Amino acid sequence: MINLTETDTFAIFKMPDDNTIYFVRQFLPSDNNFKESSLKKSGFVIYPFDIESNKAIFINADEILIDPFFNITITKNTELQSTTIEEYTDISKKIIAVLDDKYYKIVHSKIKVLKNEGADIYKLYKRLAKKNKNAFVFLFNTPETGLWMGATPEKLLTAKNNKFETIALAGTQYINANSEVTWNEKDISEQKIVMEYLENILKESDIEFKKNGPYTKIASRNENMNLVHLATDYKFSTEKTLYNLLLKLHPTPAT
Repeated sequence: MINLTETDTFAIFKMPDDNTIYFVRQFLPSDNNFKESSLKKSGFVIYPFDIESNKAIFINADEILIDPFFNITITKNTELQSTTIEEYTDISKKIIAVLDDKYYKIVHSKIKVLKNEGADIYKLYKRLAKKNKNAFVFLFNTPETGLWMGATPEKLLTAKNNKFETIALAGTQYINANSEVTWNEKDISEQKIVMEYLENILKESDIEFKKNGPYTKIASRNENMNLVHLATDYKFSTEKTLYNLLLKLHPTPAT
């Protein structure tokens, strides 16, 4: 049993289509800033959407374990407050007002605070990993970020011996496993935006690529239902700096 608290710096994750759960923990002092030299080490990157307001963090893998059994004790309460109906409606009206003139699509989320005193985080993570076998399922904690858990089918970049893969993923349906998938114009156009974004970056970087898609990709299975997305795979080889390419790709319009 690994006993963890909110003062520990660690990450727990599993890769898509792989049941192996990895645990990395940092023991030694570090500035934890993600930089080009970080890619020469083993570790876990936490990269925010708004890099001007939040720094990118690198968790050094001073310890690496496989399929850990852990317990996490959290005593710090969140300072977040649930979004009220009035707040959500007000922001929605402002978004609608600028959509036609400036933006094509904006994803507007809300906060819902739930009391989870005594929640078994180990069981929650295992349930999430079991439900999302085709996704990257993560759980990380640092004193700066707090504890985060989630699952995503989106792959930013896979690299091995100068061979790379990335994916344009957009459009979502939750359908019966035995049903045929039909994509509407909205889903197709939104996925095309991500495709064009990735292709423009690769072309601007003088990188030749091969693509496969669009096709229907299963993100997760739940009993007789499938969560599916429209996807296009990109494969390429390059000698260019991986760090610079990562900074250009993240975040894609789908993330």
